[in-house]
Amino acid sequence: MAARSEIKGMRECRESLQSMSRAIQRNVGKRSLQAPAGVLERAVKARAPVSGRASNPTRGSLRDSVKVAPARAERGRPTVVVIAEDIAAVPNEFGTSKMKAQPFFRPAVDGAREAAGAAMAEALKVETDAAIARAAKRAGKV
Repeated sequence: MAARSEIKGMRECRESLQSMSRAIQRNVGKRSLQAPAGVLERAVKARAPVSGRASNPTRGSLRDSVKVAPARAERGRPTVVVIAEDIAAVPNEFGTSKMKAQPFFRPAVDGAREAAGAAMAEALKVETDAAIARAAKRAGKV
């Protein structure tokens, strides 16, 4: 195994990952998912509605409740989610019988999809190279 691998595309990244153990693949995946999740988190926070009333004691609580959280892995695959924990998130997104919908979550995700994909690709390349370097160091080849 080389101490350094130059990954130019996703094919090389996949080939490098397949040569590693499942545990290393899973760890690379976990670390790589943080980049696109961060992109999505920022996009959702930017679109989250904030009350215009200065007297509102919870002003900005919906925006502040958006965060990235680990999720239960499906079939051993690393998973993270972007969530809005504020109780007002669902009524704002979908509306109620007394309130018009103010969708913010889905439009933000749709708008940031390409940027999140690019962030994932870049993070995956960086993390794969780092995993290769760590494996080489452990093997005493560096």
